Amino acid sequence: MNTKQKGNIAVGLAIAYYTSEGCTVSIPLNDSQDYDLVVDIDGFLNKVQVKYTSEKAESGYYKVGLRSISGSSKLSYKTVPNTDIDYLFIVTANRDQYIVPLLDITTVSCITLNDKLEQYKIL
Repeated sequence: MNTKQKGNIAVGLAIAYYTSEGCTVSIPLNDSQDYDLVVDIDGFLNKVQVKYTSEKAESGYYKVGLRSISGSSKLSYKTVPNTDIDYLFIVTANRDQYIVPLLDITTVSCITLNDKLEQYKIL
């Protein structure tokens, strides 16, 4: 699978999750914004960025890159903590899912989905 296909899987799973929770999900018309979905949760519109990861840290836990990399120059042009989102929805290669509030992301380049982030895992 290429990165686009992995991203599509993650967005599809995010839509399925929020819809199953009774939320209204809206999809932006283009991809120039920081978020992938707008989710109406209890009457509040929330901007959600979706990421897929199959990469693991040396510890064996999945890790998620927080930098956006340009396809042509391969340079980092923004990081998740510097974006206009409310939540980061993460899907791992084994289909585990996490919803992490932006306010709880304290690193810039990468987060590891270890026991400290277990509270954000969707059961």
